[in-house]
Amino acid sequence: ADYSAPPEAPYTAQDVRIPVRPTQGDSFELVGTLTLPKAARPPFPAAIMITGSGAQDRDENLWPLVPSYRPFRDIAARLAPEGIAVLRMDDRGFAPSGGSRDSATIEDFAGDLEAQVAWVRRRPEIDASRIALVGHSEGGVVGPMVAARDPGVAAVVIMAGSAKPGVDVLRDQFTWPIESAQGLSPERKTAMREEALKSLYRDTTGLDPWMRHFRRYDPLPTARRVRQPVLILQGALDRQVTAGQADTLAQAMRASGNPDVTVHIFPRLNHLFLVAPTDGSPAEYAAIENTGLPAEVLDPLASWLAARLRARAR
Repeated sequence: ADYSAPPEAPYTAQDVRIPVRPTQGDSFELVGTLTLPKAARPPFPAAIMITGSGAQDRDENLWPLVPSYRPFRDIAARLAPEGIAVLRMDDRGFAPSGGSRDSATIEDFAGDLEAQVAWVRRRPEIDASRIALVGHSEGGVVGPMVAARDPGVAAVVIMAGSAKPGVDVLRDQFTWPIESAQGLSPERKTAMREEALKSLYRDTTGLDPWMRHFRRYDPLPTARRVRQPVLILQGALDRQVTAGQADTLAQAMRASGNPDVTVHIFPRLNHLFLVAPTDGSPAEYAAIENTGLPAEVLDPLASWLAARLRARAR
C-alpha cells in the first residue's frame, strides 16, 4: 500500500519504526506513518490511532471485504488542517511490523500502544503534553486502558468501543441475526437462540489467549478510572457493538467523577461509521459503495480534539 502524502495533502507523511520491548517474548518493531500538518508550527498536538480486533494495517483497511475502506487515513487527513499530527501503525504481526499475535491479548496491545505514546513524546515535532488516543472497536477498549494508567494522556476518543465483557458482546452478535430475521416463528427463533447460546458457552479450553481474555474482560472498571476528556462516537445501526453501550460507558465515567464526557450517536451509521444500506448488518458491508468516513463523523471528531488539545496547551 502507498502511505505517502498526496501532493495536495495538508500534511507531510513519513515512515517510522517504533521499538516494542514486551514484558514477555522478544523485542520487535512496529512500522507505520507519522503525518505532520503543513499549515502549523511545531510542536504539534498529536493523535495516536488504535485499530480494531484482528490483524490490521495502519489505515484499518478491511481488504478484501471492504477494499477501499481506510478510516484512519481519512481521520489523519481531516486532523491536519486543525494542526494535529497523527501516528498510525501496522499492528504487531501485520507485516512489515514485527512481533507475533499468536499469544497476544488486549493487554499486550495496550503495551504496544504505550510504546507508541512513549515514542511520540520524545519527538521534537510533538508537544508531549498534548497527545490524544483515538481507538475504533477493540481500539476503543485499549485506549482507555492506557489512559487510565497514564495521566499524561491529554484526551481519549472511543469509536464503537464496548461497555460489556466480551462474552456478552458475543451474545449480542450471536442473537441479533436471529431476533431480526423475517419469516421465522417465535418457536423457531427460541430454538435457534438456544442453540446459538449453547455454542457460545461450550467448553472454552481450546480458545486462543486473545479470545479467552476478551471473553472475560469488562471495560467498565477501567472506564471509571479515566479522568481525561472523552469523546464517545457510536453508530445507531452498529450490530457488532450495540449502540446502548456508548451511554453505558459515558454514565460509568461521569458517575466516577469525569466531568468532560461527550457522546455522539449517528442514526444512519454502522460499526464502520459508514451509512448502512439497510439494517447495519456486517453481511452488507461488502455492498457499501461510499467507503470514506462521512463529514458528520470527521467534523465533530476534529473540532472536539482541536478544542481539547488547545485547552491543554493553555
